[in-house]
Amino acid sequence: NNSSSSSSSIVKVNKKIMSSFTLISQSTSNRNEEKLVFASVGVAISHIFYVLDNDFLSTLHSDAVSALVSVLNSCRQISDSFSNEILHRINNLIRNSSISTISTMLSSIHVFLAVFGYKFAPIVTDIVDFICEHWNNIDQSLLTKTIIHILQFIPESLNVHLPRIVKCILTGFEIYPFTLSLTIISAFDTMES
Repeated sequence: NNSSSSSSSIVKVNKKIMSSFTLISQSTSNRNEEKLVFASVGVAISHIFYVLDNDFLSTLHSDAVSALVSVLNSCRQISDSFSNEILHRINNLIRNSSISTISTMLSSIHVFLAVFGYKFAPIVTDIVDFICEHWNNIDQSLLTKTIIHILQFIPESLNVHLPRIVKCILTGFEIYPFTLSLTIISAFDTMES
């Protein structure tokens, strides 16, 4: 009975991880080499998300985020359907992961914004929710820099959230360390431009 249960979990794992054959078929290139590069990137990203989706692998989450950033930086040749899948998975992580995993992701948000641009906009609401919920619990400088990066790449996505963000980051401003105060002032400067 144990062997059938373990084989069933292997099947479930394999369904979550995209196969190279699926990705080769999604490639728009006519060149085999480009199809193989596209597939290898897709398989790597799929395995990275497998690590990120599993709490029992949480000690690897920081390295997995770093690996994801490296892969996205080195190969931006991603189909629209796979981009949408990556964004969906990132959004799920923002909603459901540990604070440390989300913090690691936010420290690399500029890469996600550069790669996905305006496609990243639907995730901003969940990021703002996270920032406001955890403003007093984690590195406020990281959260402020996250806001600055979003403002630099996709400023319109923050328009509806600005009153909430301003209220959140100004609460306690008079007791913030000088460096945090400067970062917040920089965020306001970015909002003006």
